[in-house]
Amino acid sequence: MVMPIFLKLGQSVKLEGFGTFRVTVSSDGTATADELNAHHVKGVKLIFQPSVNLKRNLEDISFEITP
Repeated sequence: MVMPIFLKLGQSVKLEGFGTFRVTVSSDGTATADELNAHHVKGVKLIFQPSVNLKRNLEDISFEITP
């Protein structure tokens, strides 16, 4: 699978008509960029941004409660 390779390289991955995936990182702050290393990383998240087309196709979605 190619997608994880690009995400690990810091690239966004766009799936046409569906949306874009990207990775974000949160970390403890440091006084300088030189002090920052992997030990400061607190978390990694995979973010998905749906395409405009996908959002439009879901505008008329409805839900009902089933017993």
